[in-house]
Parts: sequence; structure tokens; C-alpha cells
Amino acid sequence: MSTRTSAASICRKARGVAFVNQGFTLIELVVVMVILAIVAGLLALTLSSNEHRLLRTEAKRFQHAAKLASDLALLTGVDHGIELAGDGYRVLAFDAITQQWLPADQLQPRSLPEPIAIELMIEKRVVDIEDAQDLEEHGRTPNPQVVFWATGEAVEFVVHFRLRDAERVISVAQVANDIQVGPFIAAGGG
Repeated sequence: MSTRTSAASICRKARGVAFVNQGFTLIELVVVMVILAIVAGLLALTLSSNEHRLLRTEAKRFQHAAKLASDLALLTGVDHGIELAGDGYRVLAFDAITQQWLPADQLQPRSLPEPIAIELMIEKRVVDIEDAQDLEEHGRTPNPQVVFWATGEAVEFVVHFRLRDAERVISVAQVANDIQVGPFIAAGGG
């Protein structure tokens, strides 16, 4: 045992009061709750920022693929297009000999990360898109919804990228012969 004793314990012993630690004080509990609230708020901001970054990255990837398809159509004289599915998209080129759309050699198909969903609007109407797996199982030949003709014309389109069960939307659209990323109006009202 220590020979040193604090002044407070001497006073308590002198008054005959035994000191019993009864837990945390109200101030200590409030301080811990405030710290936890701050940490939770920072975590929520970080997650929200990461989700926004993921949406923006996927929208930019699609924008680059669409610009490449448009440029290839102009440079090669071959119509190009993009076939969208619920879980991704791919760039196609029209083969004049077989009269069919075939996967373009320049780009691999893109599968979207799990939390992202896409919605396609052509000429201001929502277009139903199926999952790529469903398309392959039914043996359907490739057919792009978005087409870039060798003449420089293109289908007017907007592709909305959103997290499933979330309101945040980032879109890619054909605007005045340019493909842009921005907050265009979503069909679902969000």
C-alpha cells in the first residue's frame, strides 16, 4: 500500500464518509456522446463523398466511351453505337458485310459496380434496358440503343447513373453535338 494519500481521501476519512465510485459523471457521458456524434458525422460525409465520386467516375467513363464511339464513326466512316444493359454497356460497330452490329475492337464491355444502376432516355422517353446476361441467354444479336452515324449525326440521349435506392443522379447526355456530364433531369423525378 502506498504511504501517500490524497488530501481528499483524508478529508473523507476524517468525516467518516467512505468513498464509493458510482460510475461516470454526467459531464463525462455528454463528452463521450459528443465525440461519437462527431465521428459518426465525419463517417457519413466520407461515405457520401465516396458514393458521389463512384457515380461521377462511372459517368465520366461512359462519357469517354460515347465520345470514342462518336469519333470512331467520323474517322472510320463506320457507324458505331452503345448497347446498354442494366448491369453495364458495350461499344458496337456496324459491319456492312454481315449487316450486323459487332463488338468494337477498341473497347471492352464495361460492367458497372454493384451499387450503380443506369437509366436510359432517348428523345426524352425512358427506354427499358435488360441485363446483359438476360440478352445473352435469349440469344439476341447485339443492338445499340445509342447510335453515332458516320455522317456525324447521333441519337439524342441521356443516361442517368444512380446508386440503387438513392436520390443522387449524375447524367451523361448528347447536348448540341457534344457529350456532357451533368445534373440533367432524371425521368424518375430525382
